[in-house]
Amino acid sequence: MFSVKSLKVTLVFFTLFTLLISTNLPLAQQESSTEESIFSGVRDELAKARNQQVDILSPKNFGKASDEYSLAYEKFKKGGELKEIKSRLEKVKTYLTEAYKIAEVARVPFAPVLQAREKALKANAPEFAPDLYDLAKKAFEEAALRIEAGDLNGAREKAKMAEAKFNQAELKAIKGSILGEARRLVEEAKTKAKADKYAPVTLKNSEDLLALTEQLLNTERYAAEDATSKAEQAAYQARHAAYLSSKFQNLKIEYPSFEKLALQEEDLISRVAKEVDYSPEFDQGPEKPVESIILAIDNLKQEKKELLSELQQKDEKIKGLEEKLDALEEKVAQKEAGYKELELKSIEDEDFVNLEKLFSKDEASVIKEGENIIIRLYGINFPSGKSTILPESFGLLSKVQKAIRDFPDRKIIIEGHTDSMGDETYNMQLSLTRAKAVTAYIIANMGISEDRITATGYGESRPIASNDTKEGRQQNRRIDVVLVK
Repeated sequence: MFSVKSLKVTLVFFTLFTLLISTNLPLAQQESSTEESIFSGVRDELAKARNQQVDILSPKNFGKASDEYSLAYEKFKKGGELKEIKSRLEKVKTYLTEAYKIAEVARVPFAPVLQAREKALKANAPEFAPDLYDLAKKAFEEAALRIEAGDLNGAREKAKMAEAKFNQAELKAIKGSILGEARRLVEEAKTKAKADKYAPVTLKNSEDLLALTEQLLNTERYAAEDATSKAEQAAYQARHAAYLSSKFQNLKIEYPSFEKLALQEEDLISRVAKEVDYSPEFDQGPEKPVESIILAIDNLKQEKKELLSELQQKDEKIKGLEEKLDALEEKVAQKEAGYKELELKSIEDEDFVNLEKLFSKDEASVIKEGENIIIRLYGINFPSGKSTILPESFGLLSKVQKAIRDFPDRKIIIEGHTDSMGDETYNMQLSLTRAKAVTAYIIANMGISEDRITATGYGESRPIASNDTKEGRQQNRRIDVVLVK
C-alpha cells in the first residue's frame, strides 16, 4: 500500500517524466533546468549578501537564511513538495531582508573594526597569528549578535575589543611574515652550526639587523618594504654565519689547511674570471683579480646597454618600414591582400609552434585564446605567502623574455592566480603582488616600455583545475603571461 508521501513523490516524478517527453530533453538536463530556475535567484542573493559583509554584520539572520536554503535544496533533491521548497526559499528572503537592515545599522559603529579586520586579513593573520585572529573573530561575532539583540552599547564594547585584537593580530602577522624566516635561520645558525662560537661577528650582524627590523615594525608597522629588505639581509647574514662556521669547524689549525682554503678560494675566483675571458694571477693576493673581474663585468653591462639601444633603433627602423609596407599594401589588389593575410597567418602559426617547443611540460603550457596567446607558467616558484622570485625561476623567466621578443607587436598582461586555500581577500592581494614582481623583473631585464606591460591579480577566482586535490591546487597557483594582439 502506498503512503500519502509516496504518492506525492510518485506524482512529482510522473510530472517530470511528462515534461521530459514533451520537450525531448534528457532527464539530467530537465532536472538541472528545474533546479536552476528554482534556486539560482536565491543563491545569487546569498552570494551578494556575503560580498557586502552581511554574513558577519548580522550572523544570526544570515545563518538562518543559509540554513533554510540548505533545507530547501535537500528537500528538492529528495523529491519533496514544491510548495514547501518555495516556502523555505521565501523564508531565506525574509531573513536576508532582516539581515540587510541590521547590517546597515551596524556599519557605522563597526567601521573601525571592519577596517582593522581587512588589514589583519591582508597581513595573512589567519596563518601567522591564528590565536589572536580567532579571539578577534569571536569578539566581533559577539558584537554583531548584540547588535541583532538591540544592545548597541554592548555591541560597541565588544567591537572595541575585536578591533584591538585584530590590530594585535595584524602586527604579529606582519612580524611573522617578514621576520619569521630570518628568526629561524638565526636560531639554526646558533644551535646547529654553532655560529656563536665559530662566526660570532657575522652572527651578530644578523641579530642586529633582526632587532633593527623589529624596532622599525614596532614604530611603523606599514614600513613593509624597508623592513622586508632588512629582514632579508638578516637572513642572508645568518646563512653566511652558518656557512663560515661549517668551514671553520672542518679546518685543522695548521698551515697546510689554511693554504688549501686559500687555493680553493682562488680556484673559485678563477672560474668566474674564465667566464669573462680573463686569466687571473694571485702572486699579490686576490684583490687585483677581483677588481679586474668587476671591470670586465662593468664593460659587459655597458655592452648590454649599447645593444639594447641598438635594438631599439632597429625596432624603430622596422616600425618605419612596416608603416611603408602598410601604405603599399593598401594599393595592392584584394587577391594579393588575401594572399598576404594567409602568408602572415602561416608565419604566426609557425611562431606559435616554436613557442610551444620553448617550454617543457613542467615549466609551462602555451594556449591560444582567440587571437591572444597565454603562456601558463607552472614552474615559477615563490616562498609561501610572499612575492619574492626565487633564483631557480630565473631560467624560466629568461624563456618568457625570449617569447616576448618573438612577438614584438603584442602587449603583455601578467596575471597572478592562487588556489582557494586561505582567505579570499588575502589571495587576491597575493596574486597581484606576485604578478607585479614578475612584471618588474621583465621590465628590469628587457628594458621594455612600462606602457606595453601590465600586471593584474585574480586570486582564486579563475581556477583551471579542482581545488579539492593537491594536484589541482598546484595547477591553480600560477602566473599567466598573456600576449595580447
